Amino acid sequence: MNITIIGLGLLGGSFGLAIRQAQAANRVIGIDLNQEIIDRACERGAIDEGHLDSVEAVREADLVVLAMPVRTIIDTVSALADCLSEKTILFDLGSTKAAISRKIAALPIAVRYIGGHPMAGTEQAGIDAAAAGMFSGAPFALVPPAPVDDEAVELLSCLIRAIGAYPIIIPADRHDQIVAMTSHLPYLLSAALVQTAEKTAQTEHRLWDFVAGGFRDTSRVAASNVRIMTDICLTNQKPILKGIEQTQRALARMAVWIKEGDQQALEAALTQSKATRTRVFGERGTTLATKKISFQGERGAFSEIAALEYFGDAAEPIPQPWFDDAFKAVELGHCDYGILPIENSLAGSIHINYDLMLQHNLNIVGEIKLRIVHNLLVTPGVSKTEVLQVQSHPKALEQCVEFFRNNPELKSEPVYDTGGAAKMLRESGARDIGVIASTRAAEHYGLEILESGVEDNPQNYTRFLVLAPEPAEPKGDRIKTTIVFSVPHESGTLFKVMSAFALRDISINKIESRPLIGSPWEYFFYLDFEGKANSLQSNRALNHLQEITTYYKLLGSYEEGRTVDKG
Repeated sequence: MNITIIGLGLLGGSFGLAIRQAQAANRVIGIDLNQEIIDRACERGAIDEGHLDSVEAVREADLVVLAMPVRTIIDTVSALADCLSEKTILFDLGSTKAAISRKIAALPIAVRYIGGHPMAGTEQAGIDAAAAGMFSGAPFALVPPAPVDDEAVELLSCLIRAIGAYPIIIPADRHDQIVAMTSHLPYLLSAALVQTAEKTAQTEHRLWDFVAGGFRDTSRVAASNVRIMTDICLTNQKPILKGIEQTQRALARMAVWIKEGDQQALEAALTQSKATRTRVFGERGTTLATKKISFQGERGAFSEIAALEYFGDAAEPIPQPWFDDAFKAVELGHCDYGILPIENSLAGSIHINYDLMLQHNLNIVGEIKLRIVHNLLVTPGVSKTEVLQVQSHPKALEQCVEFFRNNPELKSEPVYDTGGAAKMLRESGARDIGVIASTRAAEHYGLEILESGVEDNPQNYTRFLVLAPEPAEPKGDRIKTTIVFSVPHESGTLFKVMSAFALRDISINKIESRPLIGSPWEYFFYLDFEGKANSLQSNRALNHLQEITTYYKLLGSYEEGRTVDKG
């Protein structure tokens, strides 16, 4: 891969150093307006060669990285777009994303653009402050516009992991709202604190003699690059102003409590703040490491939604073509967890995943229940009268019988996946085909929702299991345990199994039978019961059970999953 970095300051220089240290590129070319900076970047090993002119340096690049202030990026992309090949990916490291994304979208030429923002840096500036380890362990936002270029996102995800950071895929508006609170507002508060102290120091000349660690730590980011921070503030106005208003209200409340001597209210607020900071930085650490989550299907599949709901921003969902591949990715260590559908409230159990749990040595560590909302998606601008055929997963089509009965002109066609149907429609741009898929699939592939909620029954929920290589100690008040066993083909053996739990007042939530391959008319039984496997009563029941069974395996104890209604 050939990479061209435009802007060889702190971020651009660090990115080049990190890429070359990881040997993640064949060649790294640097572009800057200052020849001395280019020479210094070459001396430090951040680039292989450098140029003052960007035109020639970007023509042969596979990846062009813009490492400049946000408004400079916005001013640069119009001229740069003419120089890029169709395959070149344009990537920026700007601190705000919505303004850049809008500019890219308005270009007359289509550009393969992905926004980026490493949550790393220092208050220092320039190529001499650049460091190869700057991104190590840091979150790195990837902000793809719709429709998402999956190939570009995957390439950049691999590149980011290669330099030691972990990618988080997030929409531009949400990114800007978050960093306004976590990065931009702290800078402004730090600057305001220094200004207030400076004004006080004009009349109290000993003030700076009493500055210690607290003031130094709180005011550190006020030393950041002023031009860059000004660009940030002026390109992320609305979220920053909202944060300022919220902070002003919080300070006003504290001022009232101090004025009125309300010790209880003041202590409660300060205690809550201390507890929050301790939870974020003391217990969890300074960063939240992403987890690779294996799921079957394409982007936009309900399994991906389940992964994102369960793991939140820590999730990096990794699509797999088949359920067996999703299991193997976890078992082989390519992914940290797997998330697989196991039961639907209308269609019943997903039998293949019960069978695969027996074939793979994984542990159930969690579950989540997701409301399944089916939507009719089309290529933007297509009317319903143009649609002749509707594609989706066979189960999704089965759950929308009334929709097809009310629209007899539409022919249903099964395909391998709901997300996959949306992906194929995006790629083909067909006007006579619609697909049934999730809202997330519509957003991801840039499709239009023609009709929402086309499923027959709104009580359509799927239960997903979270699988891991090692068991985990469950937390919470409502714990479930899943086991699998077989019993001799003799009268009363299943009754004896049930008795092992009934005698100890243990509630059984579900029992499911599956054929024992190679032994006709014999079965494995999957059983869910309430409680931890290692509790006293459960342990006694399981010991009793194993006296009866010919095969027994504990699949996992885990907290009962929450129900998400926005699928």
